[in-house]
Amino acid sequence: MSFLTRVYMHPDVEAVQGENTLAAWDARWPEWVDDLLEAGKLTQSRSDNFPSLYRGLASDILPMLPANRRMAPARYYTPETLQERINACPPDAVLGIEIWDQC
Repeated sequence: MSFLTRVYMHPDVEAVQGENTLAAWDARWPEWVDDLLEAGKLTQSRSDNFPSLYRGLASDILPMLPANRRMAPARYYTPETLQERINACPPDAVLGIEIWDQC
């Protein structure tokens, strides 16, 4: 089973695509999400159906991003622009995590 995971800035903004996206990849369930949740470093803001939504601080989330993630193609960003956004993200920024089941 595969999951589309997206990490984004400004979780209160409805459009999480495009300019708010920091990372997006398709892979197994990101177990680090469960680890951060258990450690109290994430809150789950939606679990009733997909997508599952979480919130946490950039200082906790960004170091957990996989180094070898396959980026979904999009007109709004390239891997280079996403890395620039990650590098510029303040450690105290609240980020959102969106996880979709890709059966």
